[in-house]
Amino acid sequence: MNNTATVYGRPGCMKCRQTERKLAQLGLTVIGDLIDNYPNKVEEMAVNGEMELPLVEAAINGKHYRWTGFDTKNFDAIKELLQ
Repeated sequence: MNNTATVYGRPGCMKCRQTERKLAQLGLTVIGDLIDNYPNKVEEMAVNGEMELPLVEAAINGKHYRWTGFDTKNFDAIKELLQ
């Protein structure tokens, strides 16, 4: 199954680059994109009180996951899902 993650960030976002790198190391196909190209996603983040980039939307084993920020717990959870 093709496991993918889209990482929405901004230029110069170190946490965005780290997230892309870590997800790729876990074996996901990673697509990096600029959050500013998606005003609806910026609005969703504001409505949800999410203040931190990156915004990650992942499809793993047919299920969809979404989170913001850089948190090693998310990578640990992804690793578990992939086993």
